[in-house]
Amino acid sequence: MNDKNCKGKSWGMPITRRDLASLGASLGASLGARTSGLVLLSSLGTLARSRMAAAAGTINLCSWGGAYQFSQVEGYEKPFTKAHGIGFNNIEKSANGPALVSAQEQSGNITWDIVDMLQAPAFQLDSQGILQEIDFDKDLEPAPDGTPASQDFIPGSLSGDGKKGAYVSTISYSTVFTYNTTAFPADHPPRTV
Repeated sequence: MNDKNCKGKSWGMPITRRDLASLGASLGASLGARTSGLVLLSSLGTLARSRMAAAAGTINLCSWGGAYQFSQVEGYEKPFTKAHGIGFNNIEKSANGPALVSAQEQSGNITWDIVDMLQAPAFQLDSQGILQEIDFDKDLEPAPDGTPASQDFIPGSLSGDGKKGAYVSTISYSTVFTYNTTAFPADHPPRTV
């Protein structure tokens, strides 16, 4: 969120692209016409806010719960905690995330650092000025070969103008329709869903 108390402050903790992805502090734009849909992760806390939370030793992460959030704990949180000594407080309220983000911003009582949400609500929150802008090349480390972060992500996955934005795609999915070839004659396959 656009935490006015954190703007311009450095908390002394560099954020790598891997950290950004592992924290889920991101959300993104469409990967192209071939992708049917996206699951997106959004930075609710600004990088500065996340750094402040990290300095306190715990990051409040809001996600969807269930097996999905368990996969985040196992795949992202545990390795991040092991590498940085920073724990997570998991909150299962992403279904109501956008409304609760707005409420936190309006009340000035910002308690979530990171929220997992879909692209449309994240885009709306960003357009309302609630999400903090990320300068991808300044706030994220370059690739190991020196390629700037803005040039190292999948095209279309960075929000904004690709140099600065409020979120980055970290997870994508698509819907695929198939049919059983033994249930339909070869010369009459289904033509519509």
